[in-house]
Amino acid sequence: MRLAWKRWIFSLLAACTILSLHAEDEADLEQPDDVPWEEVKSTLPAYPEAGEWLPFFVTSATTNTFYIDAKSLEGTKDGVMHYTLKVVSENGAVNVTREGMRCSTREQKLYAIGDDRSKTWREPRNNQWVFFKKWAINRQLNVLYDDFFCPGRIIVYNVNDAIRALRSGVPVSGKSSRD
Repeated sequence: MRLAWKRWIFSLLAACTILSLHAEDEADLEQPDDVPWEEVKSTLPAYPEAGEWLPFFVTSATTNTFYIDAKSLEGTKDGVMHYTLKVVSENGAVNVTREGMRCSTREQKLYAIGDDRSKTWREPRNNQWVFFKKWAINRQLNVLYDDFFCPGRIIVYNVNDAIRALRSGVPVSGKSSRD
């Protein structure tokens, strides 16, 4: 009971802190030039049965663990980093998703949801680009964006740089968004 109470207090304090922070100005994250953006079509990779899963730290406020499949990383010329994300709950539930992150606009897109039993992908209900705020509930997106895929709003085209950073736990820029 005492642990549940501490978690509740911590969650309340975290929520108050998040609400007190200023949201990033969405206008700063619009397309940088007048050329209309066109998404590069990407095909789904095979389901990662034996992926090279690289763990990354999100926050001590969650008991989930987060992983990126190193084999799945792909930076495309449209400024999108494609990746496969695995989230494992403290109870062992596994969620695998194929996603993309658009660096110039701080948007994320869900391409597919993994079915771990049949080792197949299924299409999500919503596969539109969605802006995610700096202090969103899905903090893993912010960590991936700031530290590994889009430091300074610029895509890390050399995926080996992102892989090295994920392996070492040291952000591509050398400075963590959590500092």
